[in-house]
Amino acid sequence: MTTPPAPPGTPFARAMPALLLISSVFFFNFLARIILGPLMPVVETDLGLGHGGAGRIFLCIGLGNAAGLLLSGLASSRLGHRTTIALSAMAAGVAALLAAGALHPLWFRLALAGIGASAGIYLPSGIASLLSAVRPQDAGKGVAVHEMAPNLAFIAAPLLAEAGLALAGWRPVLVALGIGQLALGLVFLRRSATTRAPGRPLSLRFLAEVARRPAFLLLAALFCLAAAGSFSPYSMLTLYLTDMGRPRPEVNQLLSLSRVLAFCMPFAAGVLVDRIGPRPVAAMAFACNGLVLAGLALASGTALTALVVAQPMLAMLFYPAGFAALGRLFTPQSRSAAVSLITPLSILCGVGLVPLAMGLLGEAGMFRAAYGLVAGLCLAGAPLALLLRLPDD
Repeated sequence: MTTPPAPPGTPFARAMPALLLISSVFFFNFLARIILGPLMPVVETDLGLGHGGAGRIFLCIGLGNAAGLLLSGLASSRLGHRTTIALSAMAAGVAALLAAGALHPLWFRLALAGIGASAGIYLPSGIASLLSAVRPQDAGKGVAVHEMAPNLAFIAAPLLAEAGLALAGWRPVLVALGIGQLALGLVFLRRSATTRAPGRPLSLRFLAEVARRPAFLLLAALFCLAAAGSFSPYSMLTLYLTDMGRPRPEVNQLLSLSRVLAFCMPFAAGVLVDRIGPRPVAAMAFACNGLVLAGLALASGTALTALVVAQPMLAMLFYPAGFAALGRLFTPQSRSAAVSLITPLSILCGVGLVPLAMGLLGEAGMFRAAYGLVAGLCLAGAPLALLLRLPDD
């Protein structure tokens, strides 16, 4: 029997520089989107926004990000994956510089929508370039390296925000991010050895066929609720706790610590999914996260601190289960279309609409009710998750 030829690609160790360069773009794109949360108490005061205005800022980021994701296939089909990634970093850098110089809330929101859109066009090209840089048998390790970027960004954002505020103010933080993004985009364009192959624009007919499936509608709802239970509490937590009288530096340190402890939770959740299946893990994730968020709405003192630390760990449990369920419910040909629709919807919900609702409630003096609202959304996700019917069940 003839031994099949070795699959094409680069051994994992030799591919690491390319993986780290791709992941660095993802890290900075993600950091630019989330750093406004820790900065928000100062930004709010400087621009005269109020909590409702803060919520509108996150809505603009979410709208821009969703639009960028939907247009990513068009961009990469014209420019190729490598140029699209470089463009994403440089465009985000320009948008961050514009946001740093904005004196009116409207221009600030438009610049942040640009940051969201720039980050949105990155993701499909980033994943395609990542998978082309490693051998198929190393794809799991490559994705694990890539997924460290958002987790590190969640840890770094509060610390960088606080350091910047202590040294110079919130505008120089955005200036530094913008310059870093521009430099990284140029480096990627000149030094990256990743694929220059073009992407493929989305087929509207195929997307419509996927969207009409009942399984898609249920899974999209679950991803939207999961995003609401993970991104929204993070976005508003610094405002929430400072309104309760806690010093901002202490709050941002706590925010960073909570993400350090949550860093390995996706791996633990993946092991649990393999043992008991996606459906019970997803239901458990929603139930536990909802209960902790309800506690955040009611607790104070030491109990509140403990819940702030625990919440991100539970919020991360859903995603391995959700993506495993998606893999079972859709064929390889339809998975990319499902992800292309689910991801913008979940970002619009979790990064945009729910933070807006929380901000409006906070402005009305009902910040505890805002966290109660998110708790209710997560608790509603638990019975919905049990309605999933997977082929292997």
